[in-house]
Amino acid sequence: MTPLERPRTTLARRRNREAATPNADGSPLEGFVEVPADGEAVDRRTVVSGWHAWEGEPVAAISIELDGVLVGGARRSRTPRDDVAAERGGAYTRTGWVADLDLRHVAAETATVVVTVHPHAAHRGVPLDPITVTVLGEQTVDERGEPIPPPHEVRGRVDVPTTGARVAAGPLLVRGWARCTSGAPVARVDVAIGATPLGRARLGLDRADAALADDAADAPVRGSHPGRRPSPRPPWRSTARPRRSRRT
Repeated sequence: MTPLERPRTTLARRRNREAATPNADGSPLEGFVEVPADGEAVDRRTVVSGWHAWEGEPVAAISIELDGVLVGGARRSRTPRDDVAAERGGAYTRTGWVADLDLRHVAAETATVVVTVHPHAAHRGVPLDPITVTVLGEQTVDERGEPIPPPHEVRGRVDVPTTGARVAAGPLLVRGWARCTSGAPVARVDVAIGATPLGRARLGLDRADAALADDAADAPVRGSHPGRRPSPRPPWRSTARPRRSRRT
Protein backbone atom coordinates (compact mmCIF):
# COMPACT_ATOMS: atom_id res chain seq x y z
CA MET A 1 0.00 0.00 0.00
CA THR A 2 1.39 3.40 -0.99
CA PRO A 3 1.42 6.39 1.37
CA LEU A 4 -1.28 8.05 -0.76
CA GLU A 5 -3.61 5.07 -0.42
CA ARG A 6 -3.51 4.94 3.38
CA PRO A 7 -5.41 8.21 4.02
CA ARG A 8 -8.02 7.15 1.45
CA THR A 9 -8.45 3.80 3.15
CA THR A 10 -8.74 5.45 6.55
CA LEU A 11 -11.32 7.91 5.21
CA ALA A 12 -13.35 5.09 3.63
CA ARG A 13 -13.38 3.14 6.89
CA ARG A 14 -14.50 6.27 8.76
CA ARG A 15 -17.33 6.87 6.31
CA ASN A 16 -18.44 3.25 6.52
CA ARG A 17 -18.52 3.48 10.30
CA GLU A 18 -20.50 6.71 10.34
CA ALA A 19 -22.99 5.41 7.77
CA ALA A 20 -23.12 1.92 9.36
CA THR A 21 -22.90 0.43 5.87
CA PRO A 22 -23.61 -3.28 6.41
CA ASN A 23 -20.53 -5.51 6.18
CA ALA A 24 -18.31 -2.72 4.84
CA ASP A 25 -14.73 -2.29 6.00
CA GLY A 26 -14.76 -0.41 9.31
CA SER A 27 -18.56 -0.60 9.76
CA PRO A 28 -19.91 -1.72 13.15
CA LEU A 29 -22.89 -3.40 11.45
CA GLU A 30 -22.57 -6.97 10.25
CA GLY A 31 -25.14 -9.44 9.02
CA PHE A 32 -27.60 -10.34 6.31
CA VAL A 33 -31.30 -10.83 5.63
CA GLU A 34 -31.19 -14.43 4.44
CA VAL A 35 -34.89 -15.13 3.83
CA PRO A 36 -36.54 -14.07 1.60
CA ALA A 37 -34.18 -13.25 -1.24
CA ASP A 38 -34.91 -10.27 -3.46
CA GLY A 39 -37.21 -11.37 -6.28
CA GLU A 40 -38.26 -14.59 -4.53
CA ALA A 41 -41.83 -15.93 -4.72
CA VAL A 42 -43.33 -16.44 -1.26
CA ASP A 43 -46.52 -17.81 0.28
CA ARG A 44 -49.12 -15.57 1.92
CA ARG A 45 -47.83 -16.63 5.34
CA THR A 46 -44.06 -16.58 5.40
CA VAL A 47 -41.08 -15.50 7.51
CA VAL A 48 -38.25 -12.99 7.30
CA SER A 49 -35.04 -14.16 8.92
CA GLY A 50 -31.32 -13.48 9.12
CA TRP A 51 -28.60 -12.43 11.55
CA HIS A 52 -27.10 -9.10 12.58
CA ALA A 53 -24.46 -7.87 15.01
CA TRP A 54 -23.24 -4.43 16.10
CA GLU A 55 -19.60 -4.23 17.09
CA GLY A 56 -19.55 -7.98 17.58
CA GLU A 57 -22.67 -8.17 19.78
CA PRO A 58 -26.32 -9.06 18.97
CA VAL A 59 -28.41 -6.04 18.00
CA ALA A 60 -31.19 -4.80 20.26
CA ALA A 61 -34.12 -5.13 17.85
CA ILE A 62 -35.25 -5.69 14.26
CA SER A 63 -38.34 -3.99 12.79
CA ILE A 64 -40.17 -5.00 9.60
CA GLU A 65 -42.01 -2.75 7.15
CA LEU A 66 -44.32 -4.02 4.42
CA ASP A 67 -45.04 -1.62 1.55
CA GLY A 68 -44.06 1.33 3.74
CA VAL A 69 -46.10 0.27 6.80
CA LEU A 70 -44.56 -0.98 10.02
CA VAL A 71 -45.99 -4.47 10.60
CA GLY A 72 -43.96 -5.74 13.55
CA GLY A 73 -40.62 -6.83 14.88
CA ALA A 74 -38.45 -9.91 14.91
CA ARG A 75 -37.80 -12.29 17.78
CA ARG A 76 -34.54 -13.91 18.73
CA SER A 77 -34.00 -17.14 16.81
CA ARG A 78 -34.20 -20.30 18.90
CA THR A 79 -31.51 -21.89 16.76
CA PRO A 80 -27.99 -20.75 17.72
CA ARG A 81 -26.02 -19.38 14.78
CA ASP A 82 -23.06 -21.69 15.22
CA ASP A 83 -22.23 -21.25 11.54
CA VAL A 84 -21.68 -17.52 12.03
CA ALA A 85 -19.85 -18.00 15.32
CA ALA A 86 -17.45 -20.45 13.70
CA GLU A 87 -16.19 -17.65 11.47
CA ARG A 88 -16.52 -14.61 13.73
CA GLY A 89 -16.54 -15.63 17.39
CA GLY A 90 -18.71 -17.04 20.16
CA ALA A 91 -20.94 -13.99 20.70
CA TYR A 92 -22.36 -14.42 17.20
CA THR A 93 -24.30 -17.53 18.21
CA ARG A 94 -27.04 -15.19 19.51
CA THR A 95 -27.28 -12.93 16.46
CA GLY A 96 -30.02 -14.85 14.62
CA TRP A 97 -33.54 -13.45 14.33
CA VAL A 98 -36.85 -14.37 12.67
CA ALA A 99 -40.15 -12.55 12.06
CA ASP A 100 -43.54 -13.81 10.86
CA LEU A 101 -44.92 -12.00 7.81
CA ASP A 102 -48.62 -12.05 6.92
CA LEU A 103 -49.32 -11.21 3.27
CA ARG A 104 -52.94 -12.37 3.11
CA HIS A 105 -54.21 -8.80 2.64
CA VAL A 106 -51.82 -7.87 -0.20
CA ALA A 107 -53.80 -7.23 -3.39
CA ALA A 108 -50.83 -6.59 -5.69
CA GLU A 109 -48.68 -9.29 -7.26
CA THR A 110 -45.57 -8.02 -5.47
CA ALA A 111 -44.74 -6.57 -2.06
CA THR A 112 -41.74 -4.68 -0.71
CA VAL A 113 -40.15 -5.62 2.62
CA VAL A 114 -37.74 -3.32 4.45
CA VAL A 115 -35.79 -4.54 7.48
CA THR A 116 -34.46 -1.95 9.91
CA VAL A 117 -31.71 -2.89 12.36
CA HIS A 118 -31.75 -1.18 15.76
CA PRO A 119 -28.29 -1.61 17.36
CA HIS A 120 -29.36 -0.20 20.75
CA ALA A 121 -32.13 1.86 22.33
CA ALA A 122 -30.51 5.22 21.58
CA HIS A 123 -29.96 4.48 17.89
CA ARG A 124 -32.58 5.52 15.32
CA GLY A 125 -32.01 2.35 13.32
CA VAL A 126 -30.35 1.39 10.06
CA PRO A 127 -32.78 0.57 7.22
CA LEU A 128 -31.47 -2.09 4.88
CA ASP A 129 -32.00 -2.36 1.13
CA PRO A 130 -35.63 -3.08 0.13
CA ILE A 131 -36.55 -6.64 -0.77
CA THR A 132 -39.25 -7.16 -3.40
CA VAL A 133 -41.11 -10.47 -3.33
CA THR A 134 -43.74 -12.02 -5.57
CA VAL A 135 -46.84 -12.99 -3.59
CA LEU A 136 -48.32 -16.39 -4.38
CA GLY A 137 -51.98 -17.34 -4.09
CA GLU A 138 -55.12 -15.24 -3.78
CA GLN A 139 -55.84 -12.42 -1.34
CA THR A 140 -57.85 -13.90 1.55
CA VAL A 141 -58.42 -10.90 3.85
CA ASP A 142 -59.04 -7.25 3.08
CA GLU A 143 -57.08 -4.26 4.32
CA ARG A 144 -59.11 -4.31 7.56
CA GLY A 145 -58.37 -7.96 8.22
CA GLU A 146 -61.87 -9.15 7.35
CA PRO A 147 -61.99 -12.52 5.54
CA ILE A 148 -62.55 -12.52 1.79
CA PRO A 149 -64.23 -15.77 0.72
CA PRO A 150 -62.80 -17.47 -2.37
CA PRO A 151 -64.83 -16.69 -5.53
CA HIS A 152 -66.12 -20.27 -5.78
CA GLU A 153 -67.68 -19.93 -2.31
CA VAL A 154 -69.84 -16.92 -3.18
CA ARG A 155 -73.29 -17.27 -4.68
CA GLY A 156 -75.60 -14.42 -5.57
CA ARG A 157 -76.49 -11.84 -8.17
CA VAL A 158 -77.21 -8.16 -8.79
CA ASP A 159 -80.93 -7.81 -9.53
CA VAL A 160 -81.13 -4.05 -10.07
CA PRO A 161 -79.96 -2.49 -12.29
CA THR A 162 -79.80 -5.11 -15.01
CA THR A 163 -76.95 -5.33 -17.49
CA GLY A 164 -77.33 -2.71 -20.23
CA ALA A 165 -80.10 -0.79 -18.45
CA ARG A 166 -80.35 2.96 -19.05
CA VAL A 167 -80.53 4.91 -15.78
CA ALA A 168 -81.15 8.53 -14.98
CA ALA A 169 -78.52 10.73 -13.39
CA GLY A 170 -78.90 10.97 -9.63
CA PRO A 171 -79.58 8.39 -6.92
CA LEU A 172 -79.55 4.83 -8.21
CA LEU A 173 -80.92 1.80 -6.38
CA VAL A 174 -78.57 -1.19 -6.51
CA ARG A 175 -80.09 -4.39 -5.15
CA GLY A 176 -79.20 -8.06 -5.02
CA TRP A 177 -78.36 -10.98 -2.79
CA ALA A 178 -75.27 -12.96 -1.86
CA ARG A 179 -74.17 -15.71 0.49
CA CYS A 180 -71.12 -17.90 1.17
CA THR A 181 -71.45 -21.63 0.57
CA SER A 182 -69.08 -22.24 3.50
CA GLY A 183 -71.73 -20.91 5.86
CA ALA A 184 -69.71 -17.84 6.83
CA PRO A 185 -71.83 -14.66 7.02
CA VAL A 186 -71.44 -11.97 4.40
CA ALA A 187 -69.58 -9.22 6.25
CA ARG A 188 -70.07 -6.46 3.72
CA VAL A 189 -70.91 -5.63 0.12
CA ASP A 190 -69.01 -2.78 -1.52
CA VAL A 191 -70.55 -0.81 -4.39
CA ALA A 192 -68.49 0.99 -7.01
CA ILE A 193 -68.84 2.56 -10.44
CA GLY A 194 -65.73 1.73 -12.39
CA ALA A 195 -62.83 2.32 -10.05
CA THR A 196 -64.77 4.82 -7.93
CA PRO A 197 -66.02 3.37 -4.62
CA LEU A 198 -69.51 4.53 -3.61
CA GLY A 199 -69.88 2.89 -0.21
CA ARG A 200 -71.38 -0.21 1.31
CA ALA A 201 -74.76 -1.82 0.85
CA ARG A 202 -77.22 -2.43 3.69
CA LEU A 203 -77.39 -6.09 4.68
CA GLY A 204 -80.09 -8.26 6.24
CA LEU A 205 -83.04 -7.58 3.90
CA ASP A 206 -85.42 -10.54 3.52
CA ARG A 207 -85.87 -11.76 -0.03
CA ALA A 208 -88.34 -14.62 -0.46
CA ASP A 209 -87.87 -14.58 -4.22
CA ALA A 210 -84.16 -15.29 -3.84
CA ALA A 211 -84.99 -18.76 -2.56
CA LEU A 212 -86.02 -19.64 -6.11
CA ALA A 213 -82.41 -19.15 -7.20
CA ASP A 214 -80.79 -20.71 -4.14
CA ASP A 215 -82.13 -23.85 -2.50
CA ALA A 216 -79.59 -23.98 0.34
CA ALA A 217 -80.83 -24.35 3.90
CA ASP A 218 -79.70 -20.85 4.83
CA ALA A 219 -81.10 -19.17 1.72
CA PRO A 220 -83.56 -16.30 2.30
CA VAL A 221 -87.14 -17.58 2.38
CA ARG A 222 -89.18 -14.84 4.02
CA GLY A 223 -90.64 -11.77 2.41
CA SER A 224 -90.21 -8.29 3.82
CA HIS A 225 -92.60 -7.09 6.45
CA PRO A 226 -93.23 -3.44 7.25
CA GLY A 227 -91.97 -2.54 10.70
CA ARG A 228 -90.23 -5.89 11.22
CA ARG A 229 -86.58 -5.82 12.16
CA PRO A 230 -84.52 -7.23 9.28
CA SER A 231 -83.09 -10.66 9.99
CA PRO A 232 -79.38 -11.40 9.30
CA ARG A 233 -79.99 -12.65 5.78
CA PRO A 234 -77.82 -12.38 2.68
CA PRO A 235 -79.91 -9.92 0.59
CA TRP A 236 -78.60 -6.40 0.33
CA ARG A 237 -79.23 -3.10 -1.40
CA SER A 238 -77.59 0.27 -1.73
CA THR A 239 -78.47 3.67 -3.09
CA ALA A 240 -75.57 4.81 -5.26
CA ARG A 241 -75.10 8.34 -6.50
CA PRO A 242 -73.26 8.30 -9.83
CA ARG A 243 -71.72 11.57 -10.88
CA ARG A 244 -73.09 13.26 -13.96
CA SER A 245 -70.38 13.86 -16.52
CA ARG A 246 -70.06 17.40 -17.82
CA ARG A 247 -70.43 18.01 -21.52
CA THR A 248 -68.17 20.54 -23.18
